[in-house]
Amino acid sequence: MTEPKPPKIFISHSAKSKAHESRLMQFAEQLSNSGLDPWVDRQRIGVGDAWNPAITKALQDCHGAVVLFSQEALQSDFVKYEVSCLAYRKRTQSGFALFPLILDETPIQTILDGFFGAIQFGDYQIGTIDEKEQEVIGKLRALDLKSCRPVSAIEGALLEIFRRMAPEAIREAAVNLGWATWPHVTLADAESLHFVRRLLAASIPDQIKALRFIKKSIPPDCSAFKVFSMISPSGWMRMRLACLHRSPFANPPGALR
Repeated sequence: MTEPKPPKIFISHSAKSKAHESRLMQFAEQLSNSGLDPWVDRQRIGVGDAWNPAITKALQDCHGAVVLFSQEALQSDFVKYEVSCLAYRKRTQSGFALFPLILDETPIQTILDGFFGAIQFGDYQIGTIDEKEQEVIGKLRALDLKSCRPVSAIEGALLEIFRRMAPEAIREAAVNLGWATWPHVTLADAESLHFVRRLLAASIPDQIKALRFIKKSIPPDCSAFKVFSMISPSGWMRMRLACLHRSPFANPPGALR
């Protein structure tokens, strides 16, 4: 019988937190010794490798995640992006685990008052890594892998929506964005999956542009904003923050409301 694979745990942190590098690696080793599969960028991305696709895939494939907060992490756009993606997965997958731990002397309230204050961590109480390490490892070991399956499920959900849409709307969006020159689109073929993957990987402006083309064909029991929240967790998070905190982030575009 094949041994079950260990849960993949993404560790979000700032590479600029040099003073805490040894503690980061010690934590990753603790996860590994506890039967988990930690993903730390410096261990998984080689010299000369394209880091962005590797991190994106790790964010999609993980079963749970830990955010290691520090003063550097609070200022890091990379950490904000990663946590936005992870928060989206937690919002849409009930079994997905996302735990914050503090590496330095950063006050909890400082974290809650800033960008990360809109993140829903459930009933977990944020604390320092020394206080909470074993509790978090225990919760990660108890993950139900069936309820926190990789985000490839989002591709399937989008395909189900697109199958109910007018093929010409999908084709128009793909052609106008330079993603395809197909004479037609049948939403059960490889081209439609290619379109979904391009949509998921596109920049937020291109995602919004695509949705403007397909908006009128979206089924009535769905909405353009729901589709946007599926394809753009980072964009969804920015919009959520704008609504909750009236932050300087742009408001949701009128075309998506």
